[in-house]
Amino acid sequence: MRVRFALVLGASGLLFAVTAAFVVEHLTTQQLEANAGQAVRREADLVGRALAAQLSDRLNLLRHLAADPVLASGVMETADVRDRLERLRATQPELAWLAMVGADGLVQVSTGNLLIGESMAHEPWFATGMLQPWLGKRGPMPRLSPNVPLTTEGRPPDFLDMAVPLIDYQGRHVGLIVGLLHWDWLTTQHQSLGHPLDRQHGLDTLVLGRDGRVASGPAELIGQTIDWPDVMAMRRGGAPGVVRWPDGQDYLTALAADPVRAGEPSAELSVVARQNLAQAFGELRSLHQRLLWAGVLATLIFVTLSVLLADRVARPIARLSAAAQRRRLGHAVSFATATGNSRDELGRLANALAELDDELRELHADLEHRVADRTAQLQAANAELDSFAYAVSHDLRAPLRALSGFAMALKEDHAAVLDERGLQYLGHIESASHRMGDLIEGLLVLSRVTRGTLHQDTVALSAVALRVLADLEAAEPLRLVEWQVQPGLQIDGDARLIDAVMRNLLGNAWKYSAGRTPARIEVRGETIDGRRWITVRDNGAGFNMAYAGMLFKAFERLHRQDEFPGLGIGLATVLRIVQRHGGEIVPEGEVNGGATFRFTLDRAPLTSVDAPPAP
Repeated sequence: MRVRFALVLGASGLLFAVTAAFVVEHLTTQQLEANAGQAVRREADLVGRALAAQLSDRLNLLRHLAADPVLASGVMETADVRDRLERLRATQPELAWLAMVGADGLVQVSTGNLLIGESMAHEPWFATGMLQPWLGKRGPMPRLSPNVPLTTEGRPPDFLDMAVPLIDYQGRHVGLIVGLLHWDWLTTQHQSLGHPLDRQHGLDTLVLGRDGRVASGPAELIGQTIDWPDVMAMRRGGAPGVVRWPDGQDYLTALAADPVRAGEPSAELSVVARQNLAQAFGELRSLHQRLLWAGVLATLIFVTLSVLLADRVARPIARLSAAAQRRRLGHAVSFATATGNSRDELGRLANALAELDDELRELHADLEHRVADRTAQLQAANAELDSFAYAVSHDLRAPLRALSGFAMALKEDHAAVLDERGLQYLGHIESASHRMGDLIEGLLVLSRVTRGTLHQDTVALSAVALRVLADLEAAEPLRLVEWQVQPGLQIDGDARLIDAVMRNLLGNAWKYSAGRTPARIEVRGETIDGRRWITVRDNGAGFNMAYAGMLFKAFERLHRQDEFPGLGIGLATVLRIVQRHGGEIVPEGEVNGGATFRFTLDRAPLTSVDAPPAP
């Protein structure tokens, strides 16, 4: 006991220390990831805005040039136009080529006199650039490539095309100014935005084009398409998160899309910023290790103290446990003596156990006395019920049979001497005798329902309902009745009694829907507040809900005998069977609107006293 006590305390301390370390790490990781993710996202956003500003500045140079109404009017000499283009290119060497293109798509003036007279009508920037400013995407210009130097890799350079419309005095779009921007210049601008401290902390950025390919960034990623689900979610506005990259390492990653302003063109560049996870969370892992070692040390101290205190705490508990075990075996014990008559918590526990032991003895004796009384009462009631059943089946039936028999004999032997009224009286006697016999049989049915052993079976209720409906149809084949039984219904209870429930409910539905064409009967199951209910519904005569309480009383009827014959014993039988199973039944009806009976054999929760609402 003492060893177990010490081990439990020690294990609890160790578990607490480890749990605390992991909880702290988890919470700190979440907070740090959120903070670091926002920092990485701000870095991506800053780089993206800086690149967008650089592109906007170059586009504004073309706008400023195109805003000269003299240039758009066509009255300026070609040499003067070329001079202005050449001077702009000289001050902005990143512009590889500048040209003025007419509304017909032909190059009218260009720097270096390149491509003069050639048609640009099929270039992607022409149609849009005639109407509004244009920023294109990265790509080569094959017709211009022979006239510009190759890149350091020995391939034709890529450009970013820009265009703004030329509008004359009358507001007509008469052409456009186009410029090709060296893509390598944009890459250089991106690289210049990086800070040495960022690289030291494992932070770098990538520029993605419209197609998601890496246009600028680490050399090993140039040209790769970044279309991973996590990154695509960030492109749609998702939060920064940890992403595994092709090098097999995890990076804290964020994405900032090119800020698009209304009425302004955009190159639709995206900037991805990432930071190596090991460097981002290095301090956190160090803190976690220190917390874990501190927890282990505290656990060792805790175990040592537990061993020292275990003997003092566990010994009285062991004595109290031994006393309880002897009491369970029927021996007389003193709980107070077992704990040395101490006045601490164990002493109070021992006194409480002693009081509880005395109360249990009194309750046990009282319970045995009550069980004996109730058993005697039940035996007397069963004996009285047996006597009643015997009297009904023998003492009452014998004179009833004699009355019916003599009436029949009188009718057969002396019918000639009786007038019409006398024969009518004999008919009344015979009818009353038969009805009295039916009433006696109904009483016997009610008596048998409440007696006998209640068996618990799993009853295939759908099959029972179909069998009962088939019997009813065979008895009245000319009736037009549509029925619907939910397949697979099952219920737990006495199979014989459940068959009686369904025969009474479906028999009533069949009988009281006799005036409907077609008559409809439905059997289905539903679950309300965790209890399984069976519903039997018809479209028959229905009943007034104000008199619903009379439905389940023996021999009480809400319809005349000439309308719907019967004894009024069926629903009383159903109620007794349902209540004997611990369930309940709920009626619903409307005059000429059909009737619904919903019953369950599941016992109601202890906290519930109301019938469930109808669905």
